[in-house]
Amino acid sequence: MKPASPSCVISLRCLFLLACLPACTILSTTQPTDSIDAVIPSPPQQVQEALVQILTADGYQVHSQVDDSNTLTTGFRNEISTWWNRLLLGPFGVTRSRVEATITSTDDTQSRLRIHIFNEQKSGLFETWDAQPPALAQSAATYLRHVRQSLNLL
Repeated sequence: MKPASPSCVISLRCLFLLACLPACTILSTTQPTDSIDAVIPSPPQQVQEALVQILTADGYQVHSQVDDSNTLTTGFRNEISTWWNRLLLGPFGVTRSRVEATITSTDDTQSRLRIHIFNEQKSGLFETWDAQPPALAQSAATYLRHVRQSLNLL
């Protein structure tokens, strides 16, 4: 039996690496890495509008749940505003985050806001995404502060 040629061995290694690459990019965190729960003295609609405006300005695409209008979810945060952003959220990125927020009415003048941040980081191209606390600028406490500031409560 004749041994495999060097070019065949190299192409098999490349094929193996390409097959492993999607596994490094599609794993995601199911537990929030940062959360906050607060009561805000404003109606839920005003809180929701403020939060949508803040998250959109920070690079998130905000979606409301079809079955539950009180829940807002986002896709992963856009780090840059070009098509290269897909590479940063996939194999070449080092951090990515998304947000889930629930706004419920406690009475006519108060709302309960729960913000959950799902942040993932990795240290190399072939590493998997691991849950890590978000940077201070993308923390749940920072978003709560921005909502309060937007509603003139600070």
